[in-house]
Amino acid sequence: RPVMLRPDNSFVSVDNPARRGETIRVYAVGLGRLSAPVGTNQTGSASLDARTVLPVVVGVNNAGVEPLYAAYAPNLIGVYEVAFVVPADTPAGDDVRFALAVYVPSGLVFANSSTFPVR
Repeated sequence: RPVMLRPDNSFVSVDNPARRGETIRVYAVGLGRLSAPVGTNQTGSASLDARTVLPVVVGVNNAGVEPLYAAYAPNLIGVYEVAFVVPADTPAGDDVRFALAVYVPSGLVFANSSTFPVR
């Protein structure tokens, strides 16, 4: 399962699923260059506006979802944070399909697909 946080900063899990209409933050690595330089072993911060340069694509239940942002994660090293809203028509279940991809000049590069719980 992906590492995801709900708005109250609790982890998304089977016992604490994401909710339709809720803004979820997912954490990933390898999303490419950032709009602001980040030094080796530098943590992200709220004052560092380092967004991804390449467009990020979020998929929920085999449909595209517009990300709210994709940026260097605050208080972490080498990790990106991508926020999105769980669509209202997402079916409830413990294994809703989730995908993350980046547009590169030659096309889309996908991360391993996974699932997450939604109620």
